[in-house]
Amino acid sequence: INTSFLRGKTIKSVCWNHKSEVLYAGGFDGLYSIDMTGKTRESKTLLNEKNVNTVWIPADTEGTIWAGCDDGLYVFSDAEKTWRKQDLTFDSLKINTVCGSSDAMVIFLATGKGLFSSYDGGEHYFLTDKTLSNDSCMDIFMREPYVVSLFSNGSVYWKKINELKWNRLIAVDYPAWSIFLDADGLLYLGSNGYGLARISLIDQQVTQDIPGI
Repeated sequence: INTSFLRGKTIKSVCWNHKSEVLYAGGFDGLYSIDMTGKTRESKTLLNEKNVNTVWIPADTEGTIWAGCDDGLYVFSDAEKTWRKQDLTFDSLKINTVCGSSDAMVIFLATGKGLFSSYDGGEHYFLTDKTLSNDSCMDIFMREPYVVSLFSNGSVYWKKINELKWNRLIAVDYPAWSIFLDADGLLYLGSNGYGLARISLIDQQVTQDIPGI
């Protein structure tokens, strides 16, 4: 398997397609696909000259690829064999992160103009809460039944997927730099100078010095 063509390139996001065993890597000048089976040794460059920030392949729709770029959201489906740009109201909207349900019916977008969501498989998107649109949404993490978002000012918001209102995380009083949500509803926050904290979204209990880590 030859990945030498990626040497010297900046890779910002990597996603694995379990069904086809193809690795997708997004970078400053396109989306690259690499056949990891070794059978065809084929590598392709997709979305040429696009700045690809994030790649997402829903678990139950592995023939569909979602690529978030500086100028919007692009979707490829095996059925259509082509890339289609999603209608997001704004002509040019930077997509930082894409995540959603395994069947891609629920989709969340972390963008340069706030947090967008769709509950109909990407047919319609809406700004989830206009009070959250003043800052760029940098990251979003979904694991049923919760979804958590991180904004450029370090604030973190969370909610249950089917609820409308977002709750600001007030369990810690310092800005977050990174987020991770595990299967038990425990949120891990990485920070600048405050280490790693674990927070239960059920009761907001904070563990600053995590046992076993």
